[in-house]
Amino acid sequence: MNFFRKFFWHSPVHYVIAVLIAGGFSCAVLFTKGAGSTIMWMDALTTGGAIAALFGLLLLSARLGSFEIFGYSFRKFGGRTDKDFYAYMEENKQKRSAQEYTFMPYITVGLLFIVTGMLIRPL
Repeated sequence: MNFFRKFFWHSPVHYVIAVLIAGGFSCAVLFTKGAGSTIMWMDALTTGGAIAALFGLLLLSARLGSFEIFGYSFRKFGGRTDKDFYAYMEENKQKRSAQEYTFMPYITVGLLFIVTGMLIRPL
Protein backbone atom coordinates (compact mmCIF):
# COMPACT_ATOMS: atom_id res chain seq x y z
CA MET A 1 0.00 0.00 0.00
CA ASN A 2 2.87 2.36 0.73
CA PHE A 3 4.32 1.79 -2.74
CA PHE A 4 0.92 2.46 -4.34
CA ARG A 5 0.53 5.67 -2.35
CA LYS A 6 4.05 6.86 -3.16
CA PHE A 7 3.84 5.96 -6.83
CA PHE A 8 0.26 6.87 -7.76
CA TRP A 9 -1.65 8.78 -5.08
CA HIS A 10 0.81 11.09 -3.37
CA SER A 11 -0.71 14.41 -4.33
CA PRO A 12 -4.28 15.05 -5.48
CA VAL A 13 -3.20 18.52 -6.62
CA HIS A 14 -1.14 17.03 -9.45
CA TYR A 15 -4.14 15.00 -10.58
CA VAL A 16 -6.28 18.15 -10.66
CA ILE A 17 -3.59 19.94 -12.69
CA ALA A 18 -3.34 16.97 -15.07
CA VAL A 19 -7.11 16.91 -15.59
CA LEU A 20 -7.09 20.67 -16.22
CA ILE A 21 -4.29 20.32 -18.78
CA ALA A 22 -5.91 17.41 -20.61
CA GLY A 23 -9.38 18.92 -20.36
CA GLY A 24 -8.15 22.31 -21.54
CA PHE A 25 -6.52 20.88 -24.63
CA SER A 26 -9.57 18.70 -25.28
CA CYS A 27 -11.84 21.75 -25.07
CA ALA A 28 -9.52 23.68 -27.37
CA VAL A 29 -9.72 20.90 -29.97
CA LEU A 30 -13.51 20.76 -29.61
CA PHE A 31 -13.85 24.52 -30.04
CA THR A 32 -11.66 24.57 -33.14
CA LYS A 33 -13.15 21.50 -34.83
CA GLY A 34 -16.66 21.60 -33.45
CA ALA A 35 -18.44 19.07 -31.27
CA GLY A 36 -20.89 17.83 -33.86
CA SER A 37 -19.88 14.18 -34.13
CA THR A 38 -18.35 11.49 -32.00
CA ILE A 39 -15.22 11.51 -34.18
CA MET A 40 -14.52 15.04 -32.98
CA TRP A 41 -14.95 13.93 -29.35
CA MET A 42 -12.57 11.03 -29.98
CA ASP A 43 -10.00 13.37 -31.48
CA ALA A 44 -10.36 15.87 -28.66
CA LEU A 45 -10.04 13.35 -25.82
CA THR A 46 -7.16 11.54 -27.48
CA THR A 47 -5.30 14.79 -28.18
CA GLY A 48 -5.73 16.08 -24.62
CA GLY A 49 -4.67 12.73 -23.20
CA ALA A 50 -1.63 12.49 -25.45
CA ILE A 51 -0.47 15.98 -24.46
CA ALA A 52 -0.89 15.22 -20.74
CA ALA A 53 0.89 11.85 -21.07
CA LEU A 54 3.75 13.38 -23.05
CA PHE A 55 4.09 16.11 -20.43
CA GLY A 56 4.33 13.35 -17.81
CA LEU A 57 7.03 11.62 -19.85
CA LEU A 58 8.91 14.92 -20.08
CA LEU A 59 8.76 15.20 -16.28
CA LEU A 60 10.00 11.60 -16.03
CA SER A 61 12.98 12.32 -18.25
CA ALA A 62 13.78 15.42 -16.19
CA ARG A 63 13.60 13.32 -13.02
CA LEU A 64 16.00 10.79 -14.52
CA GLY A 65 18.50 13.59 -15.13
CA SER A 66 18.25 14.23 -18.86
CA PHE A 67 18.49 17.99 -18.48
CA GLU A 68 21.13 18.21 -15.74
CA ILE A 69 23.84 19.29 -18.15
CA PHE A 70 21.91 22.49 -18.86
CA GLY A 71 21.56 23.38 -15.18
CA TYR A 72 25.21 22.59 -14.57
CA SER A 73 26.40 24.66 -17.52
CA PHE A 74 24.31 27.67 -16.44
CA ARG A 75 25.72 27.41 -12.93
CA LYS A 76 29.26 26.94 -14.22
CA PHE A 77 29.10 29.90 -16.60
CA GLY A 78 27.48 32.03 -13.89
CA GLY A 79 30.30 31.18 -11.49
CA ARG A 80 27.98 29.73 -8.85
CA THR A 81 29.58 26.28 -8.57
CA ASP A 82 33.05 24.87 -8.14
CA LYS A 83 32.02 21.20 -8.40
CA ASP A 84 32.63 18.97 -11.36
CA PHE A 85 29.67 17.58 -13.29
CA TYR A 86 29.74 14.18 -11.62
CA ALA A 87 29.52 15.66 -8.11
CA TYR A 88 26.73 18.00 -9.25
CA MET A 89 24.85 15.06 -10.77
CA GLU A 90 25.19 12.90 -7.63
CA GLU A 91 23.98 15.74 -5.41
CA ASN A 92 20.92 16.26 -7.60
CA LYS A 93 20.26 12.52 -7.68
CA GLN A 94 20.12 12.44 -3.89
CA LYS A 95 17.73 15.42 -3.85
CA ARG A 96 15.46 13.74 -6.42
CA SER A 97 15.37 10.43 -4.56
CA ALA A 98 13.64 12.16 -1.64
CA GLN A 99 11.00 13.72 -3.89
CA GLU A 100 7.70 12.18 -4.91
CA TYR A 101 6.92 10.82 -8.35
CA THR A 102 5.21 13.90 -9.76
CA PHE A 103 5.16 12.52 -13.30
CA MET A 104 2.70 9.68 -12.62
CA PRO A 105 -0.53 11.73 -12.31
CA TYR A 106 0.06 13.23 -15.75
CA ILE A 107 0.76 9.86 -17.36
CA THR A 108 -2.21 8.23 -15.59
CA VAL A 109 -4.70 10.97 -16.50
CA GLY A 110 -3.33 11.12 -20.04
CA LEU A 111 -3.79 7.38 -20.51
CA LEU A 112 -7.31 7.57 -19.07
CA PHE A 113 -8.21 10.31 -21.56
CA ILE A 114 -6.68 8.31 -24.43
CA VAL A 115 -8.56 5.14 -23.44
CA THR A 116 -11.80 7.10 -23.05
CA GLY A 117 -11.28 8.67 -26.47
CA MET A 118 -10.68 5.28 -28.03
CA LEU A 119 -13.72 3.69 -26.37
CA ILE A 120 -16.08 6.26 -27.85
CA ARG A 121 -17.03 4.67 -31.13
CA PRO A 122 -18.75 6.41 -33.98
CA LEU A 123 -22.39 5.46 -34.32
